[in-house]
Amino acid sequence: MPGLGGAPFRFGTLFDVTGSSGADRRQIAITANAAVLVNFLSYLGLTPLYAEVARDLHMGASGFGQFFLIQGLINVLLQVPVGVLADRYGRRPIMLIGLVFMLAGQLLRWQSFNGPTFLAGQICIGLCGPFVVSASYALIADVYTQGRARALGVLQASINVGQGIGFLLAGLLSPWIGWRGYSLCVAFLPVLLLPLTAMLPKLRQVANLRSVGASIVVALRFLAIPAATSLAAVAALNLGAGSAAIYLLPFLVERHHGSASMTSFLLIPYLVGSIVGGPLVGSWADRVGVRAPALACVATAIAGLLGFAFLGYNIPTISVCVALVGAAVSALLTLTSESVIDLARRNGTGAGAALGGIRIGQGLGPALAPAAAGFIFDTSGPTLAYVAMAAAMVLAAALVFMATATKALRASNGP
Repeated sequence: MPGLGGAPFRFGTLFDVTGSSGADRRQIAITANAAVLVNFLSYLGLTPLYAEVARDLHMGASGFGQFFLIQGLINVLLQVPVGVLADRYGRRPIMLIGLVFMLAGQLLRWQSFNGPTFLAGQICIGLCGPFVVSASYALIADVYTQGRARALGVLQASINVGQGIGFLLAGLLSPWIGWRGYSLCVAFLPVLLLPLTAMLPKLRQVANLRSVGASIVVALRFLAIPAATSLAAVAALNLGAGSAAIYLLPFLVERHHGSASMTSFLLIPYLVGSIVGGPLVGSWADRVGVRAPALACVATAIAGLLGFAFLGYNIPTISVCVALVGAAVSALLTLTSESVIDLARRNGTGAGAALGGIRIGQGLGPALAPAAAGFIFDTSGPTLAYVAMAAAMVLAAALVFMATATKALRASNGP
């Protein structure tokens, strides 16, 4: 199949999957989905309690957001190097290292009675993301050719299921055990995943004659391709707007005298939208390509964000807006990942390194957006904060159009 602009197809993965059995594929898919589910349950489960955590640490929304800035920057800086290492040494050891960081982050949150300890926990969580999430996406890219966009949509749905389970558990358990006790409970999950990950089938690795440093240079050159740069920017704007909307929700609820349990309830529509959005839009993209589905996702996100800004605070309205944002953000993340994998294989770049590049964008969004949105929220109120998020998605729409202007990015229909 011809590549972008008519370039010939070059299969860029560094792992040979032709001998993988159906059982191996199922085991890999189950492990990858379980890993991202637990990662995001651990990382974002505290979301309904952010206002309470910030209050315990004597901080406002903007100051508390700086913890996520530092965590996110660490995540961003490590994406390409860890992706290259995953291509070179395999997904399994990288994921095992990530699970250890995940455990350490939750134990530090459990012991956080001051800002520096909580920051140390966020640093471990920042280290965890590149090792667990990028390797999980790369595993799916390794074992799927046909139906890859749908498989990535299912992986994205697992991420959102993890977030949703964390939201609900935090809201239900915090009245009895507090946010520190919740963090201790969550710390047991990566321990359970360690043996499952250790038993992953080992894919036969294709010889790679480049050094690690040279491989990083190749990965960065790939990221400099205009289409790849645009897709990374779309990922940053999309996930930044989505994470900022959810980050502000507990502060918005608290401003209207609601509780953490109410925040958890309002996040249920986000969970439903996120679970449905990824697989459905992934299946659509497998049939028609990514351009039309991506632009539809952007429009849906803008509608939800403007609803937050102008429709007023009431439970039905917030529920609908949260569902729209959740579905759109989840689906657009699926489409950017699929597009980058397809582009990488057409340019002979390893999937791990290429996904590390796109996850730079995915990391920058959540790193910068909470602090920025928190600052606008504290100084100018929620309306302007949500309008700013909608404006970011308008820019994302322009970048999607530019990235697909010459020839719409199409999902791979490999052998």
